[in-house]
Amino acid sequence: MIGNVAQAEASFTIKFCVKIAVVCTSVIQVVKRKKVAPNGEKKSFQLEMSKDRMIRADFYPASSAESLGTLIVCHGYKGFKDWGMFPHAAEALASDVDVVAINFSHNGVGDDLLEFTELEKFAKATYSKDLEDLNAIQRLVASDEFQTNIMQAEQLPVHFHINDSFKPANRSKPFIFLGHSRGGAVCLIHALDHPEASIAGVISWNGIVDVDLLSEENKAEMREKGAATR
Repeated sequence: MIGNVAQAEASFTIKFCVKIAVVCTSVIQVVKRKKVAPNGEKKSFQLEMSKDRMIRADFYPASSAESLGTLIVCHGYKGFKDWGMFPHAAEALASDVDVVAINFSHNGVGDDLLEFTELEKFAKATYSKDLEDLNAIQRLVASDEFQTNIMQAEQLPVHFHINDSFKPANRSKPFIFLGHSRGGAVCLIHALDHPEASIAGVISWNGIVDVDLLSEENKAEMREKGAATR
């Protein structure tokens, strides 16, 4: 029985990954031609991590009768959920699965959603903060509270707080992560750090392969001066 479940989950993941590759390719072409704009139903929400730390996100419910899982979309360096191809990709992929597209809390984009208005936070962005954000988002989305509040919400964005009690839902549906550029690395590290978290797969969309991009000279200068200039 366990083998059958594992095979079914693997089959779903492979088929869905192929679909994502096709969709991402077509979305890029659509954005280049600028012929359509996203028009699907979405629900915005926020997860407050601390007093001045907010994760902003959009929930795209699956258009099929029953969602087969949840896809979480993560942007890369200087990216954000409302930029370029991301809204188109999220909407197009929300057919068989629910899709959640997020802004990391320190990506530099604030309430405006389209402008870099939080440069002080952007200067303090780290992989550790992104991983904390991603772990918190997965815990929230996997909870009964999220499903109830997001689907019944009349006023958007729906606000959640990290100190809220997130009761894990009785779910067997998998999570899949799609990360672009730096976001691909964040998703891979998160999945490797949480093998117990019902993660069926990670798709790296033009993702980086090495997170240690600084030379030893850069690191020494940062330790001494707080910043690197070369």
